[in-house]
Amino acid sequence: MALFDKVMKFIFKEEGGKSDDAGGTNFGISKKSNPDVDIDSLTKYEAEMIYLTRYWSKYNYEWIKPEAIAAVLMDMAVNMGPGNSHRVLQRALNLVYNSGLKVDGHIGINTMLEIDKLVVLDVDNLMRAMIGYRFIYYSRCKQFKLNKRGWLKRALKCGGTYV
Repeated sequence: MALFDKVMKFIFKEEGGKSDDAGGTNFGISKKSNPDVDIDSLTKYEAEMIYLTRYWSKYNYEWIKPEAIAAVLMDMAVNMGPGNSHRVLQRALNLVYNSGLKVDGHIGINTMLEIDKLVVLDVDNLMRAMIGYRFIYYSRCKQFKLNKRGWLKRALKCGGTYV
């Protein structure tokens, strides 16, 4: 859990508190993605438990090695949604390692096998590709003009934190 705790410190620092973005957010938890959550009364601990169960454990990030990939995937999943995060990873694996993965947004056995190969390959190139694809994703968002400085800074900071 040490990595999860480290990632959560980064995410809480980036996400802050309450916001009207995405129909209301608190600690990065949006009402749109979590309609069952009372965003207004959400505590930091409750937000952390949502991240643990609905992101970290659900997508088996704790099993991904190297840990830098798991950490960046988690941050992207919080910021852009898990499916988009996973597509960024799959595109980066295809670009850097010619993996031939289907870009479907699901981390299945084939994606995990490609990630497992990274232990002996150059993780830095994969991280750079992930940052590049993250930038492309952001540039296509409606809110890009409003949020571009913060999003791009976050992507660079997150990638640099774990590499």
